[in-house]
Amino acid sequence: MAPIEDEKRDDPDMTIPSWKRTVFLLHGVDSKGLWYTWVSKALQPHLHCVGVRYERYQHLGKLKIMFRPLWFGVGLVMIIVCPFAKHFSDLLGSPELLAAGVFSVIASRWLSHCDRIATERIVAVQVNEQLRVGFRPNIVAHSFGTALAGQLFERFQIEFSGVCLAGSVLPRRFDWASLVKGSRERVQRVRNDVAPADSVVKLAGMLTTLGTSGIDGFDEVPGIVHSPSKRPCHDCEQAHAPVHNFRFPFRHNDHFVGTNHTLREYLPFFLDVEPVEFALFTELCRAGAVALESRDSAAVASVELRFRSQHWKWAKSTIDGYINESLFLRRNSTLFLVEESTTAKVIRGMWILVDHAWAAIERGEHDACSLSVRPRFAAQRAMEGV
Repeated sequence: MAPIEDEKRDDPDMTIPSWKRTVFLLHGVDSKGLWYTWVSKALQPHLHCVGVRYERYQHLGKLKIMFRPLWFGVGLVMIIVCPFAKHFSDLLGSPELLAAGVFSVIASRWLSHCDRIATERIVAVQVNEQLRVGFRPNIVAHSFGTALAGQLFERFQIEFSGVCLAGSVLPRRFDWASLVKGSRERVQRVRNDVAPADSVVKLAGMLTTLGTSGIDGFDEVPGIVHSPSKRPCHDCEQAHAPVHNFRFPFRHNDHFVGTNHTLREYLPFFLDVEPVEFALFTELCRAGAVALESRDSAAVASVELRFRSQHWKWAKSTIDGYINESLFLRRNSTLFLVEESTTAKVIRGMWILVDHAWAAIERGEHDACSLSVRPRFAAQRAMEGV
């Protein structure tokens, strides 16, 4: 297990101020990013949320991805009217007008491409303004925002830690290998929420040049992209794949309805805790707190047995091992031995802290008291009193 001194420097869960651990939020077309409110509410106590906004695609966004609507509409009218109008006017039926219509349609496509490049630059400028030296940011991108995020990785070469994609329109064969491997990796970890029922992504794949990784997932690449059949992903314990496809029964915007998905999936991901393990940790802590409150010694003993026998990945050991090493380093003494009663006291303290934190969240209080939902934070807080 990594020593506490290393955690103080590198651990995003404990000692780095939240404003240094930025998570960018990037919305799609025909959207003002209203889902930012829900995601920020869940993540803000733990991370510094920054909403990236662009106005070009707020109205008629789905059409603007393909062409400039006005130019395309005028050109299409010219092309349609021209063959029939020659009986009424030589000007309306002239080849020049037909050529102008064709030019207008082609220009609408080119201008749409220029608009997209300009939007990519606007997004990159906003992201660069919020970067902190020495700390990689995270990002949550939705729909067309995933395409813009792809350009942040590839074109602007901005380095990210955790990347969450929802309703992704990146191509299935997106070149993750060049981004997650090598001496200068631009992306460390990626989770792609795959929703086969997402009709918006399906339609975008049919009508535009955008991809369908939001409904089909990224193509598997050994050691790079993996689609686990169940969670946690035991296959990655030996050969870690930095990009994962996870399936959910969502439609296009369901990821951001309420805070549940963000709290139980995105938050542990950004804290580098397996969401399934995060859920188990939460379940056991809350069960232990209930048993303590009801003074049910048999239930307390049962929960404590499961809690202490579990090998926690976030601790890189059992909870006993994590507590012993942490207290040993805190006391800075080679003669220090952790008593059994001390370990039990810390564990019970963790249960109470985690239960109180989740109770606060359920009341809608996403503030500093909710920080104890994080395993390492709860453990360190519980150790302060022993």
